[in-house]
Amino acid sequence: VILSQHLKKQGEFIWRLANGIDSSLVEAEPAANKGYGNSTTTPFDVTDAETAKVVLLALAETVGSRLRKDDVKVSVISVGIRYSDLSYCSHQRVIEIATNITNEIHQIAAGVFDELWNGKPIRLLGICASMLVPVTEPRQMSLFELQEEKTQSEKQQKLDLALDSLRDKYGKDIIKRGSLY
Repeated sequence: VILSQHLKKQGEFIWRLANGIDSSLVEAEPAANKGYGNSTTTPFDVTDAETAKVVLLALAETVGSRLRKDDVKVSVISVGIRYSDLSYCSHQRVIEIATNITNEIHQIAAGVFDELWNGKPIRLLGICASMLVPVTEPRQMSLFELQEEKTQSEKQQKLDLALDSLRDKYGKDIIKRGSLY
């Protein structure tokens, strides 16, 4: 009674949950992800773009791996920055060709970062990928995209899948990019 007097419907809802009364439907399968993201608070203030882009590469690795595991690609990539004064900003980019390739995610995120960063010391960096499409959807090539670029993209895809397989079998630290050291 006290909760409902002070908090109205929310108080009544809280009382019901506290007493084990819930009329929500139980779903047998969890809902599909609408987006994938990863962020990290750095142990020190990042003050240069090179270090920030290395952090973004590590984040792109995990986001890309999760996308490939769930057989999806993304069409929107966003970057979030929390500065040392705890202010936060983010920006996103819609990409023409959906991807789940780590290098492509990183390149796009690095471009967004360059547009977004104001030069202040960074405490947290994050990448979020959304607007999912199934991996079975064909890769739409632009009219001007060269055959060499298409082949390079296919090689990157195969490399990422091979790395994912190794990490699944032997642990995530079995192989790392040299630039992360």
